[in-house]
Amino acid sequence: MRKLWSIMLVLILAVGLVGCSSSGEESSAAQESSAAAQESSAEESAAAEESSMAEESAAEESQSEAQATAESLIGEDVQTLIDAIGEPESTAYQDSCAVADAQDGFWTYDGFTVVTLKTAEGETVQDIQ
Repeated sequence: MRKLWSIMLVLILAVGLVGCSSSGEESSAAQESSAAAQESSAEESAAAEESSMAEESAAEESQSEAQATAESLIGEDVQTLIDAIGEPESTAYQDSCAVADAQDGFWTYDGFTVVTLKTAEGETVQDIQ
C-alpha cells in the first residue's frame, strides 16, 4: 500500500511540474512581447521628444531673430517694425515721464517687449526688453 501511495504522489508531482513548466514558457513569451511593446513605446516617446525639442529650438531661433530685428530698428518708425516682424501680441500705453505730451508704449511679442515713444509727430521704437 505504501508503494501505491508513493507512486501516485510521484505521478501527481510529475504532472504538476509539467503543467507549471508549460505555463512558464507562455509567461516568458508574454513577457517578451510586453518588453517589445515597451521598447517600441519608448522609441516612439524618444522620437516625439526629439521632434518636440526640434520645434522648440526652431521657435527659440525664430524668437531670437525677431528680437534681433527689433533691436536693429531702435530709433525707427514703428511701422517699419510691424513690417519686419508683424503685429505685437498686445500693446499698452502710459504717459511718458521723460517727454512732455508723449506716451510710452509697451508692445509685447513672444519672449520680449518693445518700448515705443508716441508723440504728436509719430511713434518710434525706443528699447527692447
